[in-house]
Amino acid sequence: MPVQTQLQMRRDTAANWTSTNPTLASGEWGLETDTKLMKIGDGVTAWNSLGYQLNSLLDEDLATDPRGAYFDGTGLVYPNPNTAGNFTSAPDSAALDITGDIDIRVKVKMNDWTPAAVRYFINKDISNASTGAYTLYLNTTGRLGFQWWTSGGVKNDRSSADTGFTDGSTKWVRVTLDVDNGAGNAELKFFSSDDGSTWTQIGTTITITGTTNINNSANALGLGSVANSGNTQNIEGTLYRVQILNGIDGTTVFDADFETVPADSFAFTESSANAATVTLTTTRYSFGVPSSTFTVSGTANSLNNTTWYLPFRLSNKPITLKHIAFEAATAPASNATVRIGIYKADAQMQPTGSKLYDTGAVTVSNAAAAIYRIRITPQILMPGNYVIVFNTTVAFNIRFYRTSVFTFAPNTLGTNVTEAYRRAQNLSGDYPTTGDFWNARGVTNNAIQNLVLLGWS
Repeated sequence: MPVQTQLQMRRDTAANWTSTNPTLASGEWGLETDTKLMKIGDGVTAWNSLGYQLNSLLDEDLATDPRGAYFDGTGLVYPNPNTAGNFTSAPDSAALDITGDIDIRVKVKMNDWTPAAVRYFINKDISNASTGAYTLYLNTTGRLGFQWWTSGGVKNDRSSADTGFTDGSTKWVRVTLDVDNGAGNAELKFFSSDDGSTWTQIGTTITITGTTNINNSANALGLGSVANSGNTQNIEGTLYRVQILNGIDGTTVFDADFETVPADSFAFTESSANAATVTLTTTRYSFGVPSSTFTVSGTANSLNNTTWYLPFRLSNKPITLKHIAFEAATAPASNATVRIGIYKADAQMQPTGSKLYDTGAVTVSNAAAAIYRIRITPQILMPGNYVIVFNTTVAFNIRFYRTSVFTFAPNTLGTNVTEAYRRAQNLSGDYPTTGDFWNARGVTNNAIQNLVLLGWS
């Protein structure tokens, strides 16, 4: 019997590879025994920085931006102040339209307390125009600043003495404006605190000749930023709490406690009687369907009790799925119940096995159009084929995102069928059982593609 030589590549579990993080020799192969994924060394790059040896499609054409703002479970983090498209805001309301005495308190950690540019703690101004109201900021010399517009369109801007705060420290900062001190003038004071209870005045009281007022502005309230996507003067650090009081030591009309917001959230309700919805807009997460490139968006009418199947494929590396999102471009006639599931798929892009994830019942309100972002327990999806399954009990106009079409060659559907979506009707709000093929498919109409978006990192 001839001598046989058996070759075995270096191998271990994915967790052990990551923990050990070795540097493979040039041309040396490494196999993850549990995922069957493989890397090839170059003699220089450590394991965790090497790419997997899979080809074809990219996972993320909409790249995750590590500089994007996010909730980390302890506060609202702005990693980089110059990242456009990242802002946190609350809508204008009567409660926030304070025209007299005002008291603003902010708990914040600044990486740099003498920043290269002005950083906004709160901003109800947006465009530095006479339509603005009030702004609390940090200037480049490390002083707190307060700007307000009067009802007559006059801008006032005053700053404190030097704070002297240490870079990276967390402080409460506060400003009070007394629009009429009883002596025919207005008074402005700045304070600091370590606990938000005991306050130390920064410098001396600033007297403004004549009484003043604050413009009643329709602008939204920016938090740690200006409330628009073009802003690049966000704070660089972590925002923990923002309180706005109508009157000095007066009624709290806004109280956003970012320390209580779960990690990876997009919105929450602040705790004052105003109950404003605080919304984070961020570039941190990729929203899309992996291996797709968005080219245009539009709307299409969903069908009641019809399940839509959207195939997608992961290549090159795993992703951690954190959110599922969809948009009701117009509200349904009555409240709808939506369910979204994710299945592993076979080579024909048909669901196999049990659901990997199921959102359960999600109510789509008939009150107004809205974007629905569902935060989920992080799910790791390995490279492979998947389908997103979407079902609604009541038809409504849904946003779709058109992309590069997805081509594959399922044996039972012909050669190189270009699929945008498939659907199975009359399922009465439930998903099909494994083994049931779709009874209709869209070949030329790809308008419904990507009506469900995934958020991952």
